[in-house]
Amino acid sequence: MHLMMLVLGDTIKGTVPLNVDVYSSPESNPVPFAGRFRTDISGPMSQIVNFLENNSVPFSENIYPFLSLYGNDDFPFNYAFFDGGNPIVDNGIQYTNVFDANFDTLVSALKAVGHGDMPIIIGEVGWPTYGDKNANMANAQSFYNGLLSRLAANTSTPRSLLV
Repeated sequence: MHLMMLVLGDTIKGTVPLNVDVYSSPESNPVPFAGRFRTDISGPMSQIVNFLENNSVPFSENIYPFLSLYGNDDFPFNYAFFDGGNPIVDNGIQYTNVFDANFDTLVSALKAVGHGDMPIIIGEVGWPTYGDKNANMANAQSFYNGLLSRLAANTSTPRSLLV
């Protein structure tokens, strides 16, 4: 049994999906390039990232742009979708949606702990249709239409275009 685990361990990879709340940018500089793992969990996150890297496992992330709107009436509504709106500018790079900004914040956090080239997969993404004023069919349809168009275009996030 143990020998089989060793053989399969090189072939079959498991992931541990993490949510966007494991990293952030400081309030004094809320842009993707300033992304870091939260200070209260930076030690365990570095251990997890090292383990993933040592075992050739990608970082799996769940990104829910809806959560930016949840309970935050000051968040720019269109920024939660892929419609553009007022961009956030970070070192001359424009971010027109929260999905790309979240993804690139994670890239910055990984880079800060020495793993900037680690593969990242999106484990989950979505929009609810019930339970909040912004959780409805019209917003879900708008989000999914934008997401599918974004995926079909096969474009990178703004930061990854620099690499």
